[in-house]
Amino acid sequence: MKIKFTINLKGATRHDEQTNLFVGFCPALKIYSQGTTEQEARHALESSLCLFVETCYKHGILDRVLTNAGFNPIGTPEPLSTHEACEEFIMIERAKFDWVFDMNVPLELVAAAARGGNNASSGSRAS
Repeated sequence: MKIKFTINLKGATRHDEQTNLFVGFCPALKIYSQGTTEQEARHALESSLCLFVETCYKHGILDRVLTNAGFNPIGTPEPLSTHEACEEFIMIERAKFDWVFDMNVPLELVAAAARGGNNASSGSRAS
């Protein structure tokens, strides 16, 4: 059995004149990346976020990292309010990023039984 989560985040890129590189930034998780082109910086940021989320999950700290970043569960998913969306946009604008975009960060989980591993439900039962 597989479960796939997708985390929707805002990202931004800008050209850094001093280094002649493009810088990518995710304000929600405060993660930066870079590349020689805008597209490369964007791809590097998306890859960094995927690795970050997967690593946090594997270490059992994803909930703590997200809570520390200001995230809380809500009952029924709703779109961001205008105020919330503006706050995220303003964080990006303060840093003077040129391009703002949406990103989808996937996290795919597979049950141990589907990989041939052991878990409580895949073992034999005592008679």
